Amino acid sequence: MAGFKTICFIGDHGLNQAPQAEVAAKLNREWAGQAIAVLHVADYYEGKAQIAYLRDKGETLATIGDHAGMIDTSELLDAHPQGVDLARLSAVPIRSEPTGFSGNPGRSLAAYGTALIDIRIKAAVRQIKAALPDRRVAN
Repeated sequence: MAGFKTICFIGDHGLNQAPQAEVAAKLNREWAGQAIAVLHVADYYEGKAQIAYLRDKGETLATIGDHAGMIDTSELLDAHPQGVDLARLSAVPIRSEPTGFSGNPGRSLAAYGTALIDIRIKAAVRQIKAALPDRRVAN
């Protein structure tokens, strides 16, 4: 209705990935023949390249963690450093279940976050360009 011809769904939560893909597929079916493309940009959330980056920096899977670990915390340190207080980690129980984090977010760095966000964005742009080879997509 607003004239968009390309709509990109980019989610940053694992549980949203499948429903997001389903909605994109449903809208593509409904709008078939209208020159509208709805993309589920799953490559933004895919973390293999980010993990490889941190492994190259000497981190292990155990220190990188999963939920609210080094990746999430480093990205937040880059994007909104005043929202992160790593000093408070020492007061958190060692078990990750009550707190929601895994790995060792205390090893997070804003410089890691800058690179990790760049990895995400480049992956998303590559996927979008591959899906829409006949349209211009800004770098």
